[in-house]
Amino acid sequence: MPAEEALSLLTVLQKDDMPILCERFTTSKLKAFKDLESIGTYGFRGEALASISHIAHLKVTTKTAGSSCAWQGHYADGKLVPAKPGQSADPKPCAGRGGTQITVSPPLLLSRAQRAHQAV
Repeated sequence: MPAEEALSLLTVLQKDDMPILCERFTTSKLKAFKDLESIGTYGFRGEALASISHIAHLKVTTKTAGSSCAWQGHYADGKLVPAKPGQSADPKPCAGRGGTQITVSPPLLLSRAQRAHQAV
């Protein structure tokens, strides 16, 4: 498949979908058990975002072709959370390039892992 065709298959996250992005099963393409027989790719699947958000902090920035700005949301435990204490959890307009970028912040991962280890 030529690169141009592969790129045209990628989906850019819409701002309206950001509130449910990290909820379990939100991005699943599987509707029935039989769908497991027709999986065509084995790359990153959106279901992983919910799991990742429970062990790390996610920052998602997305900009569609027709949008005048990008939108950024922060996630923890499967939900949108404020970027800073006292702020709204709603996605915020920001500068950004076209497409969707997902950033995982490891410090939260380490602190949760350390807390779990200390509780044992």
